[in-house]
Amino acid sequence: MQIKRLTIITHFSKLKPMKVGFNFLYILLLAFLFSISLKAQVIGGVPIHPAGNDHTKTIQAQTLWTGQSLGLNLTGAGQTIYQWEAPLAGNSHPDSTNSYLSGRVSAADALVGFSSHATEMAQIMIGQGSDSSLHGIAYSASIKAYSLTNFETNFSAEASNMRLSLHAYASNYGWSYNASEVSGRFWWGLEEIDSTEDYHFGRYNDDSKLWDSLLSANPYFLPVKSVGNDRGETHTGKHYFYQSVGGSTTNYIVDSSSTTVRLDDGGLNGYDCLPPVSVAKNVLTVGAADFITNGWASASDVTIRAGSAFGPADDGRVKPDLVTGGEKTSQSGAAAAGSLLLLREHYENVKGNQPLSSTLKGLVIHTADEAGSFDGPDYKFGWGLLNTKQAAEHISDSDSLHVLLEDTLANGDTAYYHVYVDNSLELKTTICWTDPAGVPVAFQNDPSVLDNDQTMLVNDLDIQVEQREKACVALPYVLDPQNPDSTAKKGDNTVDNVEMVEWDLPEKGWFTVRVTHKGSLSASQAYSLLITGGKPGLVYDGSSWSPYAPDSNTGSMDVLIMEGTSVTLPAGFKASDIMLEKNANLIIN
Repeated sequence: MQIKRLTIITHFSKLKPMKVGFNFLYILLLAFLFSISLKAQVIGGVPIHPAGNDHTKTIQAQTLWTGQSLGLNLTGAGQTIYQWEAPLAGNSHPDSTNSYLSGRVSAADALVGFSSHATEMAQIMIGQGSDSSLHGIAYSASIKAYSLTNFETNFSAEASNMRLSLHAYASNYGWSYNASEVSGRFWWGLEEIDSTEDYHFGRYNDDSKLWDSLLSANPYFLPVKSVGNDRGETHTGKHYFYQSVGGSTTNYIVDSSSTTVRLDDGGLNGYDCLPPVSVAKNVLTVGAADFITNGWASASDVTIRAGSAFGPADDGRVKPDLVTGGEKTSQSGAAAAGSLLLLREHYENVKGNQPLSSTLKGLVIHTADEAGSFDGPDYKFGWGLLNTKQAAEHISDSDSLHVLLEDTLANGDTAYYHVYVDNSLELKTTICWTDPAGVPVAFQNDPSVLDNDQTMLVNDLDIQVEQREKACVALPYVLDPQNPDSTAKKGDNTVDNVEMVEWDLPEKGWFTVRVTHKGSLSASQAYSLLITGGKPGLVYDGSSWSPYAPDSNTGSMDVLIMEGTSVTLPAGFKASDIMLEKNANLIIN
C-alpha cells in the first residue's frame, strides 16, 4: 500500500515585494499545509497519526497501526463493537453524520438518540479524524449502538452476536442526583442497612449475576465496563434518600428532609466504591490513570485519576482489572475497548480463529505494566496499566517464545504444562476463566447485607509453578480486602477467576505449571493460560510425549525426560538441551 505525503516546496526569495498582502497570506497557507504534512500520513484514504493521541500513546496502541514499529498493519478492519449509552434526544447515536466516524456507526434500536458523550467514546475507539485528537485506536472498525432503554432485553438478545461491547456510562450509587424524581442531591443507600455507607458499593447483586450468566453462556463475548467516577463524591446538608415503608424490601418512599452526615463515596481512604456491574466476574473493568505520553518506564509513572473508583468487590476480588489513560473512566474504557478491537484482529490473523473472552482478558492483564506501590495487583490499579504493544507481541510470539493457549479442565483432573527457562529475569504465569454466575447474598433491610464477604466464585481453579530440579513451588497473588492498602502476598487464591504467579530471577531449567481445582466443578471449565519467560519444549512422562513426539527436525527444542522413565529417540535427533531427571534413561538409535 502506497503512503502518500504532502510535499511543500517553498521559494520565499521569489516573492514579489509589491504583493505584500498576498505574499503574507501565501506564507500562512504554506505554513498551514506544512503543519498538516507533519501531523498526518494518509494510507488508503485514512489519515494516520504515527504518534497517536494521549489515549493511544499511554497504552502504546499506535505501534500496532499500519506502517508502525511492530509491522502488524492493524486497523480494526472487520471488527465490530457494541456501544451502550444513555438515550438522549435526536436521531443519531453517536453522531453518525460525523465525518470522523465515516458512516461506520449503525443505530441498533429506534430509541437511540444523539449523545455528544457517546460520540466522543466512538471517536476514541474508531475515529478517522485528520487531527490526532480525533483519530481513534481501531480506525477501520465499526460500531453498533444501543440505548439503555430496555437494556436487559436487548443485551440478552444480542449476547450471542457480540464479541466486544463498551459500557462507559455512570450508575447512580452513593452521592449523586436523582433528576427523574426529585431534581436534587440524592443518597442511594438505605439507613436500615447502614446510615453512612451505601451498601451497593462492591456488592454482587442480580445485575452482576445477569452479566456473568450471559457471559458464561457466550464465552467469546467480553464487555468493557468503565469502573465509574464515584470516589470522593460528597455532600453536606439537606438531601433526599429512599426509606423503607414498614421494613419492606419492595416499597420505599423518598425522604426529603434528611441532614444526616453520610460518608464520602469510598469513605476516608477511597476504597470500596465500585457499582455492582463493575464487580461482575467476567467483565473487563477499567479505571482511569493520568496520561503517560512518553511511554511507561516504571510503576511510579502511573498515577490514578481523581474520582476513578477503587475496589475491592465485597468478596475481596481484584477490581478494577486494569487502568488506561483517560480524563474520566469513560474515556479510559473506550481506549481499552479500541485496543481490544486491534488485539482481536491480530489474534484472528495469527491463530485463524476467535479468542475466548478469557483469552483477551487474561492477555491484557498478563502483559499490563506494573502500577502502584508494590508488585502484583491492588485495588486501585488492578493488575496495572494496559500495554497494547506487549499484548500484541505475546500473540505474535505465542508459538515460540511465549505460551498462549486455551484448554479445558474436567472435574477431578489436573493439567500440567512444562516450560524451559534459559535466561529470563522473570517467569510469569496467568490463568483466566469465564466463571458461572455467582449467587448474590439475599437482599434484606439488615446490616448483614453491607460488605458481605461471601465468595461469588463458582469454579475455583488454581495454578502453581514448580521448579522441577529443586521441587520449589510458587503460589499466586492474593490481596486482603480488610487491609486494602497492604502489599499483595503469595498464597491460595479462593476468590478471583484470574490468578497470576510471578517468579523473579528463575534458575535455568525446567518448570511445571500445574492447573487444578478445589471441590467439584459445576461443569468442565474452559480456561486461558499465558506464560512469559519460559518456552515450551518436548516432554516425555513415561507414557507419551507432549506437545508432540520428536523427530530429526526438532533440533531447536529443549527436551525433558521425566523421573524414572525410559525412552528411545529417533536417529539423527538433535536438541538444544536434554534434561534427564533421576533414574531416567535415554536411548538414541
